[in-house]
Amino acid sequence: EVLAVRAAELTPRYVTAGSGALIKIWSLDTHALLGQLRGHTEPVGHLAVDGHFLLSGSDDGSVRLWDLYAYALLRVLPRVQEGPLRGLLVVPDSGWLVACSEAAVRVWDYDSGG
Repeated sequence: EVLAVRAAELTPRYVTAGSGALIKIWSLDTHALLGQLRGHTEPVGHLAVDGHFLLSGSDDGSVRLWDLYAYALLRVLPRVQEGPLRGLLVVPDSGWLVACSEAAVRVWDYDSGG
């Protein structure tokens, strides 16, 4: 089951994620599967794209930062709190990410690691 989809503005790609805890990167031109990202242990319901960064949020409570072109995990951000994430918001071209769970909101400067 697909729970989230996002376009990558800088290349003709789009990203899907869902109940299988797997993130898939697709070609917009050919609809071919270009790559898969593994790391979450529960469904992935939130995606955000900023340039070559992909951020994913899961019911496992984690937020992961990926390189969208190398298909590589760059880092796992600290948890908002126990339990699933309810939303992700990237402030474009700033490096800021806002994530929320049922009872907490957290802001990161993911570009600098803070």
